[in-house]
Amino acid sequence: SELQYYAQGLSNQGVSLESSSTVEFFAAETRLTSAIDYVTNATVPSVYVLEGHGGRGLPATWVEVMGLKSLNLGGEAQVPADMTCLVIYDPVTDLTEGETAKIKAFAEAGGGVLLSTRPGCESFENRMSLCAVYGLTAETGTVNDPSYNMGDAAALIPTPNTANPICEAGISAKGTDASGQQQVPMVFMTNTHAIVLPEEGKGPENVGYSRLFVTSDQAVTVTSDERKSTLG
Repeated sequence: SELQYYAQGLSNQGVSLESSSTVEFFAAETRLTSAIDYVTNATVPSVYVLEGHGGRGLPATWVEVMGLKSLNLGGEAQVPADMTCLVIYDPVTDLTEGETAKIKAFAEAGGGVLLSTRPGCESFENRMSLCAVYGLTAETGTVNDPSYNMGDAAALIPTPNTANPICEAGISAKGTDASGQQQVPMVFMTNTHAIVLPEEGKGPENVGYSRLFVTSDQAVTVTSDERKSTLG
């Protein structure tokens, strides 16, 4: 099983750093490559998005392009037999014990889970118990990195980790500029929190970790009472 844990949801809008405004774009390349993958792959993933916990929800264009389905696991509802991955995107309320048990069983059987959260999620006991299966915990406070925040303490522009296959695919898709230099996608985040990994050799067996983004050695977490702690 695999858990992709993101500390901040992404936007389907481009960010103009000069004017701090958003610029809509049409992801034609993404739509085309998705269509090619759909007709050439032997197995097409069936991805569901967990509902019933509030939050912003994924952009409608993402849902349409990726063919995502909605799922509510409350009550007697069961995990669909065709589900290969469950997306838990920025929920504002905790999972129930019943939902948590179903998701853990799905993951243990080899299913994929993608979890995106916001600062404060560490207070949700059931959600954190799901992360604990993989040895993950959420750091209290928000990330502040003077090297990557453009003067705004709540903003973060981390560096994609090229060793991660997800980032590597995104960088390859950007191609090169007119001079032949590889272009690197820019990710703009606000109010992010850190994800704490277990010390080397102390995590669960058969679980590996690969960071999506990298901050500088100046990065710290800041809590509501202005206390700061250095990130590793």
